[in-house]
Amino acid sequence: MCEVGKVSRSGYYKWLKRIPNEKYIDIIEIIRREQKAHRSIYGYRRMQKILKDKHNKTINSKALRRLMKEYYLQSVVRRKKPKLFSDTAKSVKPNVLDRDFKALKPNEKYVTDITYLLTVNRTYYLSVIMDLFDRRIVSYKVGKQPDASLSVDVINELSDKVKLENALIHSDQGIHYTCSKYTSLLAENKVVQSMSRKGNCWDNAIIENFFGHFKCECFKLQRISMKTFEDTAKIVSEYIEFYNSERPNSTLGYVAPAKYLQIQTA
Repeated sequence: MCEVGKVSRSGYYKWLKRIPNEKYIDIIEIIRREQKAHRSIYGYRRMQKILKDKHNKTINSKALRRLMKEYYLQSVVRRKKPKLFSDTAKSVKPNVLDRDFKALKPNEKYVTDITYLLTVNRTYYLSVIMDLFDRRIVSYKVGKQPDASLSVDVINELSDKVKLENALIHSDQGIHYTCSKYTSLLAENKVVQSMSRKGNCWDNAIIENFFGHFKCECFKLQRISMKTFEDTAKIVSEYIEFYNSERPNSTLGYVAPAKYLQIQTA
């Protein structure tokens, strides 16, 4: 069971012998009821106020924060974004795409970005590349860590499918796209690298729009089912398959991307 649950044997037996602190049992149950009644919108500061004013319970803020984290009772609203990896070598490229989101053929223009997935138990990361010709997601990766592999692996996967020479790939100025591993990989593949202007999300609006659809149509509805990395990867994969093969795209005349590609290249 420890092997399946990916926990150490010593950690399991330590947890098994642990005696719950009776001092906090009532408070934990109150927090659980309040979060359930209000869709887990309260952070520890507001919960501390509610405990005092509504339930006449006093608890130190540090202890409260620890309890809410330990018993998975944290707020789901406006959680801090995780800090991404750092790379001392940064290379910012000009905005070659310049919001020209139309491509005349496949493998001409790509857009890419990364979003984080705050699941029930932890945060995962989704990196995608979209072909602007047919709006297909042509490469993606769900990762456990916010490292350089998020941007690098999707390029490697795409380069195994098509020859990227002279293709344009557009991104923001995030560290994943200015780091040496990514820029060197694009240079090796003779790719034209383009970047949004700093702080201007509209320069990469198409991929931001995809993430908006993904969050509304998939992530928010199935977040409760994303309990493990495998669950998350499976749900993401199923949605991207649906998005490419079945979901009507208004930009393409309400035809799914795969169908549009088939029609245009027939």
